[in-house]
Amino acid sequence: MPKRAGVSRGVTVDKWHQLQALSLETKLGLSVLVLAVIAGFITWRVSERRAATVHDDRRNDVSGPVESDAPSPTRYPIADRLRSYPVLYSILGNRWINKEELTHPAESKSALARWLRIDGYEVRPSMLDRLLVMFESRSGMGERRRSIKGDPLSLAATMTELHFAAWLEANGFPFELTKTGPDFKVQLMEDSWLEIEVTTPRQDVWFADIFDRLMFIKRVSGFSLSFGFYREDIPEDGSVIDELEPPEAEKLVLNVVNEALTTIASAEGASTRESPSFEQRCPEIGLRATWWNDGSQYMSGATGPTSPNYWEIWQRIQNSAVQKAKKQLPPDQTRGLLIGADQLNNGDRGYWADWVHDQPDEYVPIQWDVIPPQIKYVIIYKVSWSKLEPHCALLLVNEESPFPHVDGFEEFQRKLFPIRYRTVPSKFTVWASTDRCTDRKWF
Repeated sequence: MPKRAGVSRGVTVDKWHQLQALSLETKLGLSVLVLAVIAGFITWRVSERRAATVHDDRRNDVSGPVESDAPSPTRYPIADRLRSYPVLYSILGNRWINKEELTHPAESKSALARWLRIDGYEVRPSMLDRLLVMFESRSGMGERRRSIKGDPLSLAATMTELHFAAWLEANGFPFELTKTGPDFKVQLMEDSWLEIEVTTPRQDVWFADIFDRLMFIKRVSGFSLSFGFYREDIPEDGSVIDELEPPEAEKLVLNVVNEALTTIASAEGASTRESPSFEQRCPEIGLRATWWNDGSQYMSGATGPTSPNYWEIWQRIQNSAVQKAKKQLPPDQTRGLLIGADQLNNGDRGYWADWVHDQPDEYVPIQWDVIPPQIKYVIIYKVSWSKLEPHCALLLVNEESPFPHVDGFEEFQRKLFPIRYRTVPSKFTVWASTDRCTDRKWF
């Protein structure tokens, strides 16, 4: 009996353990089964929802299916073109690309975004990318790279800075790209440095900006355009266009752009210059624009009877000099101011340069007594998009300034500005970088 009872008890215990193990396996299996059923249900619901969304989108949007209840935003591709300029691509990055691809190019604050989209402008980002490679490891370049991405209005000045830097390097003048104060410290002799600030007058920044925006609209729409700035249209109590703050200028420019885009979208049929599709007026900045649709895609600029005038450029130089003297060019030593000429209105620039070139002193549009005296040298610099030298640069020297010449200036002038620009005996000292400055093609 004890033996049988022991055997019987042992068998019972083993079976009990087997039943417990079987129970655990069953529980795990059931749990897995339940989870699988839940996952399958969720997957089925998601699939049903997607199918319904795609069906609705296909029914309401002929452009194709999207996986969202909201309509897909219009995109303006830019990434493929930007990849042609690897350094620029790395500086701007995917976030900048995505933002610009969701912004109509004519409404974007970035001139660079328009450069990348306008056929014929490829030389501009190409030159900028080339210059960024040249000075990639140079001290002070971090600030320049950040401004290209984050400060659209500084693009013209940054482009001019880097192009001027390449010209200096090609001619053997060491320099520093500074982080504070004037943009350049140029070494003329072993212990002699000339500090130069680079700028572009505000009016010319937004003039170039609106020019590129309107040209983009013209090319995309196929319309023809004639426009110009007429100072006589500006009300006497209106804003001083030379002193418009960036937010105010941007607001005015966007109003012009939005009006053009909206009106073109609803314009119907052919039209002529004599009987245009529509006309725009923006008296705050003296803008007149005429749009017509004759298939020619013509574009021209025009100016009013009182503009340009031969003092216009000097007024902009004066405004820039006074502004820069307050911060970057204090009156403690001889300094230079470089004005980027790419954005200067061609008519104004040509008119002014003609008078400087060959008129008697009493008619020359240069007035040094309105320029802070520490600014002894003014350089007007037009970038060449194909060469590492200016298309034309003029050097104006203020011989009336009480500040002395910087040691080594004569060699600087001789190498970079070898041609005397004025053709008559004169109290004004003006030098040119190349014969191109006198053949009028730089206008």
